[in-house]
Amino acid sequence: MQKEKSSLYKDNFSENRDLLMIPEVNSEKLAISENFLQKWQNCVNILAQIINVPSALIIKVDSQYLEVFRSNSSSTNPYNIGDRVHWDNHYCKHVIITRKMLLVPNALKDKKWDRNPDIELGMISYIGLPLLWPNGKAFGTICVLDNKENHYSSLYIALITQFRELSEAYLKLIWEKHKLGIVLDTQEKIEHKLFQKEKYAILGQLTSALGHELSNPLTSIKNAAYLLTLVLENPTMEIRENLEVLEKEVETSETIIRNFLEYTQPKPMKTSKIDINDFLKKIISQFGIPKNVELVTQLDADIPLLIADPEKLALILRNIILNAIHAITDHGQLIIRTGIENTNWVSISITDTGIGIAKKSLTMLYRPLFTTKPKGLGLGLAVVKNFVKAHDGYIEVKSELGKGSTFIIKLPSEKKEGK
Repeated sequence: MQKEKSSLYKDNFSENRDLLMIPEVNSEKLAISENFLQKWQNCVNILAQIINVPSALIIKVDSQYLEVFRSNSSSTNPYNIGDRVHWDNHYCKHVIITRKMLLVPNALKDKKWDRNPDIELGMISYIGLPLLWPNGKAFGTICVLDNKENHYSSLYIALITQFRELSEAYLKLIWEKHKLGIVLDTQEKIEHKLFQKEKYAILGQLTSALGHELSNPLTSIKNAAYLLTLVLENPTMEIRENLEVLEKEVETSETIIRNFLEYTQPKPMKTSKIDINDFLKKIISQFGIPKNVELVTQLDADIPLLIADPEKLALILRNIILNAIHAITDHGQLIIRTGIENTNWVSISITDTGIGIAKKSLTMLYRPLFTTKPKGLGLGLAVVKNFVKAHDGYIEVKSELGKGSTFIIKLPSEKKEGK
């Protein structure tokens, strides 16, 4: 039986190979979203503060020109975002060409670098690493510069290295999102020829290594941030705040990765009996509810058990609750209710009194890559809908601009499953 299934898949794949060929990605034309720009801005701000240097930069290469893509916010930093120079005699040219780290403790004492143009800006020390697209082409560099001799400790070198890995992970995510968009554009052409499971398998081929490649640097950054909170003596309020921002950005990135992988490579269902009230209380306890949000819970004590996959149910609830919290920009309420419908269904409603959703957006909410938020890939609600459907359930949304939204999830109860 397995052999027949494998043969069927192989025949279908061969038949549709031309449709599924992914065009060469032109990295020079890939747009960097505001979300990733802000993440990189946070990176250079933190690097400059922790290493205590005037300048931390992300440089983008364009032909033989170097452009300051991100630059830390400091009055002592002579580099501005958008500055553009020919790369002759610049440190970054060497890093990009050799694809290796360059450390220059003092250019004034180094005959190879004593005519470097950065000396005119007072920058005599440099350490930089290459930033590469997944296809090996150079995006640019991540580097720091100092106006005094600096040999950079092993801890600082490790920190810069981890930020480089995280930056390249972001480039990988941008790359894979572009590829995923191309695949989804062909969806209508292949819908009648491929089973849903096979379609997911093809999408999964694009991202099989994505979780590993992104999770490792994210974990390293999280650990580095924690280590720095321990080893830094009397850090300034600004450094502490930026370390907190860094930790939150890592959590956001982990959510994006989890949604991305769950959409392209869904795991098999593993159901069990669940008390939805206790389950919701546990999920809510994992959130840091902001001070501007009043949490209201109205949980039906007589609700029957439901049959669900705990991991998938947790992801459904986290995505919707997180969206609700983000929708409340001022002060408002987050109202979570449970109830019974016709004895066969467990109803979960999550209401926010936030900004609401425009009518034209409601029809596209569950479409992959569609988002109204500055952060995220637009896969969260696509994953939610897929998981609800996998549970033989339903999801609906009611929303009004300026008043808020309500998401209602209906899942089969234990009683319905037992019939």
